[in-house]
Amino acid sequence: MIFFDKLVSWFQANQRDLPWRHDRTPYRVWLSEIMLQQTQVSTVLDYYKRFTERFPTVQDLAKAHEDDVLALWSGLGYYSRARNLHRCAQIIESRYQGLFPTHASELSQLPGIGSYTAGAIVAFAYNQPSAVVDGNIARVFSRLYNDETPWGDSTGKKHFEQMSLELAQEAPDCRLWQESLMELGALVCKPTHPDCHHCPLLSGCRAHQQQNIPERPVKLLKTQKSRLDRVCALVHTSDAIWLEKNQQDLLFKGLYAPPNALSSPRSLEEDFQTLTRTLELKNKSCGSFISIERTLSHRNLHLHAKVISMKNAVPKGHWILKSDLRKVGLSAAFKALLLKAGLLCWVLSGPVACVHNRPSIRYIRQAIPAAPTTDAVSYARSLIGQKAAQWNGKTYRADCSGTVRAIYDAAGWPLGNAEGTKAIYKVVKDSGQIFSKNPKPGDLIFFHTGNQPKSLNHIGFVEAIQPDQTILLIHHMSGLIVRSRMNLNYPNLQISPKDKTRLNHILRRSGNGKSYTAAEVFDSFGRIL
Repeated sequence: MIFFDKLVSWFQANQRDLPWRHDRTPYRVWLSEIMLQQTQVSTVLDYYKRFTERFPTVQDLAKAHEDDVLALWSGLGYYSRARNLHRCAQIIESRYQGLFPTHASELSQLPGIGSYTAGAIVAFAYNQPSAVVDGNIARVFSRLYNDETPWGDSTGKKHFEQMSLELAQEAPDCRLWQESLMELGALVCKPTHPDCHHCPLLSGCRAHQQQNIPERPVKLLKTQKSRLDRVCALVHTSDAIWLEKNQQDLLFKGLYAPPNALSSPRSLEEDFQTLTRTLELKNKSCGSFISIERTLSHRNLHLHAKVISMKNAVPKGHWILKSDLRKVGLSAAFKALLLKAGLLCWVLSGPVACVHNRPSIRYIRQAIPAAPTTDAVSYARSLIGQKAAQWNGKTYRADCSGTVRAIYDAAGWPLGNAEGTKAIYKVVKDSGQIFSKNPKPGDLIFFHTGNQPKSLNHIGFVEAIQPDQTILLIHHMSGLIVRSRMNLNYPNLQISPKDKTRLNHILRRSGNGKSYTAAEVFDSFGRIL
């Protein structure tokens, strides 16, 4: 095969280090390909990591609740992908005993798996010849052969798929061939400003020889996107927002959104008043509209909202705590709307509650999706040796509670306005859980004074649990953020008599000279993550 050696040599020297290339199981290939549809690699990386941590196998995904899947997918867009992903996993588990079919024709019958994804699974997971054509590969073929067939309609798709299959059948290693083509299209043979001088196939590129690279591939005329307007009521109290789960609109089906309705630019006020009457929120002062625009794959979405502030939550509403917003599926468009309305603070990993008070009535509690534990632990480790934690331009209090708040803010799970160990304990008790054994990385540790009556006065963060059950904790002590050890099985021992390893650090010294190990003043663990 004339191009194979040149292309593969280039690929092996220049390929990106992508996580789905390290584990070529059908499940991981399928998951990555679904996520990469209409989505940039840089965006997918974090979602793929969290998704595989939460659902490491197709069996885990099949057993999950759809709400959990949508919550973890929140912000990635094109939410039908997530719903089909979940349905497909359930079918593979029930019909195929958890094993993916090995033929593209059978794979393409499953929800959300089209001809491209089916071909990718066969090629990348099973290393079998198949037709794998995405925009990158079609562009390479079109330029390499100076092919005038337009890419984008059914005729062009079949044409390039046939070309892909024939070349894959000739390739000594079809997985390597297909992957190299895809990488070439992503890094060198780009849609605009292609880097032809670094292309390993330049000498055989017919479009380059005939100087018509910009005209390849031939483009179909784009249809104009339709406009979609919706009016929204952003109804909130100091600590909660009225959100409803969408069961009708296919665009955001299964996701949460503020109460909203179809509208048009000419009838926004009238449609908003109709919406508020439906919500039984008559005569509420709202101010002017807040508007945002989002471009979707097939239409331009315009959201127009007014904010309605309420002292108390009304029973009619479906209320969700602001601190719980990251636990539910929200589209990126509605997140942006809430942000623009000033109802959310924002960090890179998701929405953050501006206020964390106890709600005045019973709220809907949602299942917690995959904890951003890795982010929290990594950030906590980076703080060791510092006098005070900093995150997102903010310097936190140089004490134990300030350190914990910084770690949780960095992970996207803030502790609200809680200052001090007792205040954080109350937040965790109200919205999470307090327990006494079997902690996990990312949990909090509360300590008491050691004297009677006991009183909480120190807090730390669980970094890791060692095989001998010694807990590594990160906390602020004696003016610095440090790592300490605690072993509840041997509360009175600092050093193991067997192997001389550290079991407990001294955490407290009383006025009368008595020293307490970390285990001796341990009170409880707390979990929100």
